[in-house]
Formats: sequence, C-alpha cells, structure tokens
Amino acid sequence: MDNIILQQIHSSSPELLLEMFNKCLRIGLFPTSFKMGVILLFYKEGNDQNDPTSYHPISLLPFMGKLLEKLLTQHLTYFLKKTGQLRTKQFGFKEGVSVDHTLDSLLTTIDSHKRNKIHAAVVCIDIKGTFDNLKYSSIVEKLSNSQCPPKSSHSLETCSRTVM
Repeated sequence: MDNIILQQIHSSSPELLLEMFNKCLRIGLFPTSFKMGVILLFYKEGNDQNDPTSYHPISLLPFMGKLLEKLLTQHLTYFLKKTGQLRTKQFGFKEGVSVDHTLDSLLTTIDSHKRNKIHAAVVCIDIKGTFDNLKYSSIVEKLSNSQCPPKSSHSLETCSRTVM
C-alpha cells in the first residue's frame, strides 16, 4: 500500500489503523503482505562482479510492516524491562544506544581496573555473517522460555517465517 494512501486513511480515520495494528498484536499475527519487500543489490566497488558476495543486498519493506515491527519491538522491550530481563550491558538492538555507549562502558571498566591495579583483558570477536545466519527459531524458543507474552512470540514467529 502506498504511503500517500496510508496518510489519507490516517487523516480521515486514524482509529482504523490503530484498530488494525492492535488486532495484529492481540492475535499474534504479522500479515504476509507486510513482509513482502523489494531487494536491491548494490555493487561493492573493487570486487569481482561475478561473485555474489560482491553485492550488498538492501530490502525495502512495506511501511505497514515497519510500523507493526516497531510496535512489536516496543511491546517486547517493555515486557523485558518490566520483568527485569533487559540487561544493562546489552548495547545492541537497543533504542537510543550506540557504539559510543559500548566504548564508554568498556573504557570506564578498563580505567577502573587500572586505578585498582586489577588486570584486565579485552577480547573482541567479529563473526562474519552472524546476523545473516541467525536462527529465528532459537529466538522464538528463548522468548517462550522467558515467559514472554505468547502473542508477542507468535507475532515474531510469523514475522520471520518468510525471511528464513
């Protein structure tokens, strides 16, 4: 659905979109049409054009899917905060947190250890393709074991089904 049409719907009947998104969250459904994206490939300069890894894929997802994903993320984050399951040392996938926060925390810890004459070691690992090879089923299982509201974990399961 075109964004201009969505703006018109929202202008004339804002409760309609609100009701639809709330219903999706209530029944734990992430509609298939919200997941259908257009994939663009961007060539990485200086690489072999015949090598598939020489292209960076970008997925343009429908606006409705982005909105529902944002709402689902907010619901899940609220639940994890409320139940004390959101770790203070988790910096990735957290709204308002950047690599600067990670570095500040690391440097503060190193400085504290230096002042207290405690040895410190830093090991940094960059696993290529970690996110691309992530098993969504393991995320859903982890959420189920965390007493996550069943509708939220089901929404995530239906959200990721076509991505795999």
